[in-house]
Amino acid sequence: MVLELSKYDASRPYFFREADNLVVVPEVLAEHPFIDALDAARTAGFTASAWDAYILAGIAIQNERGALSVAEKRGVQQGLQQAVAALCDVLGIELTEERQRELTALDAAELRGLLARLRARRSWT
Repeated sequence: MVLELSKYDASRPYFFREADNLVVVPEVLAEHPFIDALDAARTAGFTASAWDAYILAGIAIQNERGALSVAEKRGVQQGLQQAVAALCDVLGIELTEERQRELTALDAAELRGLLARLRARRSWT
């Protein structure tokens, strides 16, 4: 692997001397390409099993981020559905079973559009 440090500042020579000893990345090195270089230096001596564990940890982190993203989207969607229901209640609009099914099928953008229409028209249609 070749890693080019085109923005490397020679006034920071400790980068190469101290890469193995870093516990926390100094703020001055917390940018690309330094982060990539530090990661390459840290993983260069990995055994096959350590490399596998590193890859699996990265996959686990990505899975967690994905799960959090899905949970956030669901939370936003549920909140918008509740807002539509509350607005319908205030406006005296009946939420029939058909409308409730429609409501649960809408994504966040569609729910925002429905809220805007309800506010403007003060009716479901």
